[in-house]
Amino acid sequence: MYSLEPTHLTGSDVMHVRAALNLLRSDFAAVLGVHRATVIRWERREQTPLALVGLPRDLLFALHDVIVVRHYPVDRVRETGRRVRQCLLRKGRLAALTELMQLASLTPGVSMFF
Repeated sequence: MYSLEPTHLTGSDVMHVRAALNLLRSDFAAVLGVHRATVIRWERREQTPLALVGLPRDLLFALHDVIVVRHYPVDRVRETGRRVRQCLLRKGRLAALTELMQLASLTPGVSMFF
């Protein structure tokens, strides 16, 4: 059983990640496997640490690290967001999730384009 423990991620962090990817709340929620209202609730909690579990927590931590902490180039982050939207429309959630996970798994100095 998961425990809902507060994390260091805040609603502002979630909003920053989503905005950097240029994704709608509904698209972002679909990829994370949560309801759109959940993303809205997270973002409204601006400076309050969020209680997250499982995939949403792990993926948001990793995306926050790449986008905010490591300052991955915004144009490449937005390109990933565009591919996520296309995958949601054409291939489904799993393909879109794969795109986000590729971005989240980046290490400094490694390009996501092979």
